[in-house]
Amino acid sequence: MGNKGYALLDDNGNLVGQTPYYGEFTLSGGSEFTIDGVNQWHMLSNFAASDFSGVTIDTGKTGAITVFADAGGGKVTVTSVAHGLSENDFLSITGTTSYNDLFGITNVTTDTFDITDTFVANDATGTFHHSTHLDIPVAGDGEYTYTWCANLTSAGNNKIYEVTTVLDGVTNGIARRLIAVGSDVGQMACAGLVAVSGGKEMGLAIRNITDATNFTMEDAAFTAFRIGT
Repeated sequence: MGNKGYALLDDNGNLVGQTPYYGEFTLSGGSEFTIDGVNQWHMLSNFAASDFSGVTIDTGKTGAITVFADAGGGKVTVTSVAHGLSENDFLSITGTTSYNDLFGITNVTTDTFDITDTFVANDATGTFHHSTHLDIPVAGDGEYTYTWCANLTSAGNNKIYEVTTVLDGVTNGIARRLIAVGSDVGQMACAGLVAVSGGKEMGLAIRNITDATNFTMEDAAFTAFRIGT
């Protein structure tokens, strides 16, 4: 009889004989987030590390962008003074005319980094959002299950928000919620499976697909576990 692919788990749900890889980050007490433009992914930061093993948790950061320059070869150099980012970080850029998207960054210096995009113009403004995320090492490669839940309110009525898990700049599973009355608390949640190869950053992003109305995250939690190699 062939191998059926069954996994043996201990009492805590970890694979027997292997290092457990999991992480959780949370937010509580209400935190208002700014939406810079309609239908633009904003990676979410300032969550707190809750519990983790085998991975690290980066709380993320945001920063103002002042210059976009043509770096040639399909690259754009972005200036954000003392940004605090690292090579191969993943982030969202919002509030521009030409460069609103999810990007991995390279050629990082103290005040600049490069993104892969076609140079259009120096928009000379914008914001980067580097999310709170799990840093999964190469040794932690495998199949992961993730779950997240969030309660949010809106600064306006009849606004539709979408939240997604982002794995190295790629969205995975999108939940959508209409907040009919802004002060009402809207609950959102999603779960899924993703394959991690070569080490990855795993975090959350949100966008308002109605307009640029801000929202408040009342509380939220994100959890991911490796369930197989």
